[in-house]
Amino acid sequence: MAHVLLTAIVAVYNEERRLAECLDSLLRQTYQPLEILVADDGSSDGTRDVAARYPTVRLLAGAHRGKARTVNEAVSMARGAIVLFLDGDMYFDPRYVETLVAPILSGETIGTCHALEHVANATNRWSRCWQVSAGLPVESRLRLS
Repeated sequence: MAHVLLTAIVAVYNEERRLAECLDSLLRQTYQPLEILVADDGSSDGTRDVAARYPTVRLLAGAHRGKARTVNEAVSMARGAIVLFLDGDMYFDPRYVETLVAPILSGETIGTCHALEHVANATNRWSRCWQVSAGLPVESRLRLS
């Protein structure tokens, strides 16, 4: 299986507390090469400072215009043949990217979805409320069988 450049776009807005965990997990991925773009939607906390601590991560920062516009701008700057859309309050198993893109790279399909997403801020009151209202455990956002 050829290893083509992939781009992980990490959408953030005031994720100073969680972004390092997200970026650390992406930098530990078994799949390489992986371009990481942090798409900041006008954060007012130290999110940009956290992203700047990672020399291999590109930071795209702008005014607060909404996640969709920010992510769309990041897509236009992505260099990878495949783009992953992620959030700054997520973290990933080291084989996450490899597993996610294997069916695409083998020609089996043109897109994929993950089967399990961990919630990094499971202790946050609003995160817990969202999880409970969606009928999900507080530590995982999505489970596909």
